[in-house]
Amino acid sequence: MKNIYLLTFLMFAYFNSAAQNSSCENFKTGNFIMPPEEGYSSVRIERHNNYQIEIPLNEKGLPDKNKEEQYINLEWVDDCTYIGKYDATKMELTEFQKFVNTNGGIKVEMKKIEKGCFFYLSTLTIEGEEQRLDGKMCLE
Repeated sequence: MKNIYLLTFLMFAYFNSAAQNSSCENFKTGNFIMPPEEGYSSVRIERHNNYQIEIPLNEKGLPDKNKEEQYINLEWVDDCTYIGKYDATKMELTEFQKFVNTNGGIKVEMKKIEKGCFFYLSTLTIEGEEQRLDGKMCLE
């Protein structure tokens, strides 16, 4: 009887894990919106598997002419995790962006997928200490 419960649990865990990974695949290419959060405005993201353009939006949801687009190279660690580094060939990097690139980039892990959105945890390592930021990105 214990073996049946164990087998059922393992099958559930496997299929749940497989469903999560296949869902992450849906976020590798396409257009996305990062809703505004405290201290940050909304951003439209155009992603093409290993590359993305981040377009800041104004309060009307239109491109903000006062803010620069950001170009980011993505290195996929697995289906649900990638590392982003700013593309110095497409834009002049700020000191912060140079700092991010020299410290290994920003690691983003998709933690939960729900209703066309994924909730993520992004981390940046600074002097051996991880700085963390949670967020959300949705299909446009």
